[in-house]
Amino acid sequence: ASAEHQFTRAPADAQTAPDPFAPRPGGALGPATRLSQCTVASTLQRRLDLAGNPANWTPDRLLALKGLGLLVLGALGVLYGLHSFGLLILCASLGAVTGFFLPDLLLYNAGLKRQEKIRNALPDAMDMLTVCVEAWLGFDAALAQVARNTEGPLAAEFTRSLQEMQIGKSRGQALRAMADRTTVAELRTFVSAVAQSGELG
Repeated sequence: ASAEHQFTRAPADAQTAPDPFAPRPGGALGPATRLSQCTVASTLQRRLDLAGNPANWTPDRLLALKGLGLLVLGALGVLYGLHSFGLLILCASLGAVTGFFLPDLLLYNAGLKRQEKIRNALPDAMDMLTVCVEAWLGFDAALAQVARNTEGPLAAEFTRSLQEMQIGKSRGQALRAMADRTTVAELRTFVSAVAQSGELG
C-alpha cells in the first residue's frame, strides 16, 4: 500500500519545478534568509516599489540573491587570494561584501532612474490633466485619459491607481498609495492636495 501511495504521489511531485532562488532553511542561502525579518523585508519592498516592482521579484527572492552573491563572490575572492593569507582575507571579505550589496545597488539605481522618469513626465501629465478637467471631465476620467495617452512609469502609476479604485479603494487611498511608491516631491504634493480636496468636498 505504501508503494502504491508513493507511486500515485510521484507525478504531482515531478510537476513541481524547484525555484533556484527560493529560500531553503538550512541550505547554502540560509544565512541570507535568516535576515528576512519584518524591517528588512519592508525596506526591500520599499526599494522594489520605487523600482517599479520588477516582474517575479519579491523581498525573499532578493534576499536569496544577496546570499548567493555573498557566497559566489566570496568564494572567487578566496580563489584569487590563495597565494597569501592576508590577500585571501582581504579578497574574500571584499568579494563577500560586494556580492551581498550589489543587488541593493542595482535596485537603488533602477529606482533612481524610474523616479527621474516620473519627475520628467509630470509637467506634461499635469497639463493634460488640467485640459481634461477644464473640458468638464471628472477627475477619474481625466486621469484615465492621461494614463491612456502617455507612456512610462507615471502612466503606469496612474493606471494602477485607477485599477485600485475599481476594486474598492477610495480615491484618496489609491492616490496616497501611489505617493508612497515615489520620492518625487511634486507628485506627492499633488496627491496630497487632491486627497484633501476630496475629503473636504
